[in-house]
Amino acid sequence: MKFERILAVPFLLPSSGSLVASKDVDSVEIAVALLLIEEERKKEDDLSSVSKFFCPLWVHPLDESKALVFDGSEFSSSKINLQILDIDAPVELRKGDFLSFVSGLEKYVREAASDYQSKPSGVKLRGWLGEDFASELRELLPKIEEWTNLKQFEVIEPSYTINKEFLDESRLEWFPSSTLIQREKQKHEATLEIIDSRIKEAVEQVKAMKSDYKEKEKELKSEAQEKIEAEKEKRDRQISKISESTFDKKMPRPGASLEKLVSKISEHGDTVWRMVESQDVYEILDEIGAFRDAVDDLQDFLESLEREYIAYKREVDKFYSDKEREIKRIEEEYQRKEKEIKEELERKLEELASKIEEYEEAIEKAEKLREQLITAFHSWKEKTEKAIVDYEEITIPLKRLPSNQPFLIFIPLYVAEYQRKAKKTYEVVSPVTITDKMQIVRLKEIGKLARNYQEEIEKGKANKNFEEGLRKYNYLRNPQIAQEFSKGMNLLEKRGIIDSNTASRVKNAYDQHFRIELEETS
Repeated sequence: MKFERILAVPFLLPSSGSLVASKDVDSVEIAVALLLIEEERKKEDDLSSVSKFFCPLWVHPLDESKALVFDGSEFSSSKINLQILDIDAPVELRKGDFLSFVSGLEKYVREAASDYQSKPSGVKLRGWLGEDFASELRELLPKIEEWTNLKQFEVIEPSYTINKEFLDESRLEWFPSSTLIQREKQKHEATLEIIDSRIKEAVEQVKAMKSDYKEKEKELKSEAQEKIEAEKEKRDRQISKISESTFDKKMPRPGASLEKLVSKISEHGDTVWRMVESQDVYEILDEIGAFRDAVDDLQDFLESLEREYIAYKREVDKFYSDKEREIKRIEEEYQRKEKEIKEELERKLEELASKIEEYEEAIEKAEKLREQLITAFHSWKEKTEKAIVDYEEITIPLKRLPSNQPFLIFIPLYVAEYQRKAKKTYEVVSPVTITDKMQIVRLKEIGKLARNYQEEIEKGKANKNFEEGLRKYNYLRNPQIAQEFSKGMNLLEKRGIIDSNTASRVKNAYDQHFRIELEETS
């Protein structure tokens, strides 16, 4: 695999100034790496190969100023607290009538506000190396180099290390950054545009409804008045017809019967009067009896006649009473119909007015919900802006790096393969710092990464390319490496980084390895 441009952390990191001349850097690096390998070797370990390869770090920009760093092999992972939102404006807000829109908006704002106010939760990011690694790498940024003379054989990385698929960008996009704020701001503003558009439409709709109300009011009142007039005419016709009706039954007439009885009484009365002077008492009594009988007959007749007149009077009274009741009933029926018509008119007008009022209240509610959404968003924005500052500790700045697109930084690692009885074991050595006191100090976090690699290699997770690289580019079989190693050890001894005894012991150990390997090669 060919790399046209390589950014890499140097294996040797002097704490200040220059450790050695640039022409001697490779020699000293090889010497330090082999020195550390020898110091870690156990007595029962038989060193079979030493090779150099590069651990790829994916640098993933979060915005124009900072990035997260991931282990390209995905051997590492860490948790990070992220606030993940799910508040895209639903399609339903664009559809349906305004009242349905407000109902949907209320639900949306409630859920959005809850999302905006939610606390970040722990999310596992595959490959993320964590805050401490980022802190260590930030300190190394001034020392990162662009290598143009990297030898192809030195890049012995498994093919999966350059596969970017392990990056879970659906989670990374929620890392606090100006890009996140800008993206959510655009979504927020797009939602506000929908809300404003629907409110504007509703305002125009209410204006039209009010205009229609005036026309409809006039129309309904006219219809109601026509109905009332029709009922009034119907009432007047009915009352007029009843008023014109008369009681057509004739009054009882006593006629000849009464006249005959009165005449008979008169006749007997005159007879009684004439006979007063009569000496015949019997005749007088008989006549008086006849006179009394005539009076009784008249009395009976008058009683019967009285009953007839009473019955007739009742019929007359009932007739006129019925007329009055019917007229009253017609009047009441008219008043009931008139009331119904007026109430129906009022109901229809209230219904129209209520619809307008309902829309006006819905508009007011939508405006309040809009303000609630804006308040919730700005609260989230302020919280995220604070988080951007807080999260700077777990990112690296891009101002010293060449790209705002994802790219690789390689960390050089030396791997030693041992034979321990019938089992292969490995030792991975990572970049070191040479202190001002000429001490070799391993980098803590990069050292942890190296140990992760070592564990994964021992588990057999390295692919065939890696295994072939260890055999093909074995430093112990390279005469030039043997010379560089010897030169580097001399420089380390000269600079006081190691003492003469250590130098002699390590040289002797590797002289034996180089000699054996070179003899096998020849």
